[in-house]
Amino acid sequence: MKMMMMVMKVKMMMVMKVKMMKMMVMKVKMMKMMKMMVMKVKMMVMKVKMMKMMVKMMVMKMMVMKVKMMKMMVMKMMKVKMMKMMVMKVKMKVRPPPGVSAGTLPG
Repeated sequence: MKMMMMVMKVKMMMVMKVKMMKMMVMKVKMMKMMKMMVMKVKMMVMKVKMMKMMVKMMVMKMMVMKVKMMKMMVMKMMKVKMMKMMVMKVKMKVRPPPGVSAGTLPG
């Protein structure tokens, strides 16, 4: 009878040990899973940050492009104005002043 009890106890101990081992393994697995999750979250955060950076860069580029475009437009306007001024000057030179016939230039 005592022997049986001992055997039972040993068996119980063994089962308990196995259960403990399984628990440990589960815990380790859980830890690993948690770590993986944390890593994934970190990766996601990094990705989001990268995306934000990209967007910022894009916006900056767009702004720069817009400024460049504006400058180009201003330059074009200036050129057009200059051209108009030149044309006006040429017209002034070509057109004789009133009161003087086209044949005789003053001077």
